Amino acid sequence: IDPTPVPKARIIRAIAVNEAGVCSEIATATYFVNQKALEAGYTVSLVADPDAMFGPQGIYSTGEAYDRWYLNGKVGEEPKTNFETRGLECAGNFELFRGERQAYLNQPVGIRIQGGSHRTDSLKRMSVFAREKYSGSEYFDQKIFGDRDTHSVALRVGFENAFTYMI
Repeated sequence: IDPTPVPKARIIRAIAVNEAGVCSEIATATYFVNQKALEAGYTVSLVADPDAMFGPQGIYSTGEAYDRWYLNGKVGEEPKTNFETRGLECAGNFELFRGERQAYLNQPVGIRIQGGSHRTDSLKRMSVFAREKYSGSEYFDQKIFGDRDTHSVALRVGFENAFTYMI
């Protein structure tokens, strides 16, 4: 085990509740406590409900149908896993840091597993989408790549340029 400390972030998710019990939207923020400024380049904080990612219906899980098939001796046709199902999406929050402690972009988003043949890899690529139903806009609130409006980005695994826009 490598004893070298790893920079860590703290995620705070909060709501306000009034006297009538009405809840506000969820506010999400990432904080880097007792750390130097972030390195140059991009840092992404992607937050979602753990069940939406890894629960029985989660986009990163095998899913209930696959689990039943597997536990019953793999009888019949093998169902698709959740992570192999195109279009399966969960709500989340996307923060983008550009070498600073304060987020350049902080926005509710939709998250999907991305790619065809890489969906079965243990480390999966993700697509992050600005959606009207999450944030009121189908574009990110800030310009990410030059002066163009961006609807979605891909978070790839194992590449130096792991953050890229999708056309």
